[in-house]
Amino acid sequence: TKVINAIARSGREDAGEQAEEILNRMIHDEAADLSPNTFTYTYVIDAYARSPSSKAPHAAQRLIEEMERLRAEGDPEVRPTTRAWNSVISAWAQWKGEEMAWGRVGSGAERAEACLDIMEELANTTGNEEVRPNSYNYNSVISALANSQDDGAASRAEAILERMENLYRTTLDDKIKPRTATYNAIIDAWAKSGEPDAAARAELLLAHMMDLYETGHNVDAKPNVRSFNSVLNAWAKSGNSIAPEQAGELLTRMEELD
Repeated sequence: TKVINAIARSGREDAGEQAEEILNRMIHDEAADLSPNTFTYTYVIDAYARSPSSKAPHAAQRLIEEMERLRAEGDPEVRPTTRAWNSVISAWAQWKGEEMAWGRVGSGAERAEACLDIMEELANTTGNEEVRPNSYNYNSVISALANSQDDGAASRAEAILERMENLYRTTLDDKIKPRTATYNAIIDAWAKSGEPDAAARAELLLAHMMDLYETGHNVDAKPNVRSFNSVLNAWAKSGNSIAPEQAGELLTRMEELD
């Protein structure tokens, strides 16, 4: 397992394949008594997640599904976790689609988003709470959307935020609590979106953060310099005639918050 972890961190393009080769030897070499466990599989998935290969996310997805199959069959040493799933999400976040004769198709951000639905379904249907998405998983998908060029990415990222907020209000579970970094990633998604109302949507989200912080409903959502800068960036890109006025008001509010 330590060797696989070292391979995962090597940065080699074939790190995933090398790590999986060792995993397969562990599975099939009964004499060595080296049965792989959750950590072993997670490190192999990590290796694929760090690989620039276009095949890497497919391999990572296959391995997490194999972990679920082993858990379902009663293997006490292997079970999917949020940690392993986050590596799958990271692998998809880097995927740029498949190159076809008519152009590139597929969306890594969309595949990453689908991982959240799978995780939630598995937690609800199997009772394995170790795969219930946490804020780290949600934030990873939001960042994948923010960095994608998908149509509607910012709206989809904000929809994920609404899921987090609703879950947090219902459960008060800190593991799914949206924090400043979550909101900043969505503001950034709006700033990058190029949509006509992007700046206004970004500023609305900033106002929401300030309200959450000032009312005490979520003090961990306090806006920071990055929050304001991302909204300023959105206004700068907007080409709107009111952008200079909005920027001036934002700078004043930023000084008041400090």
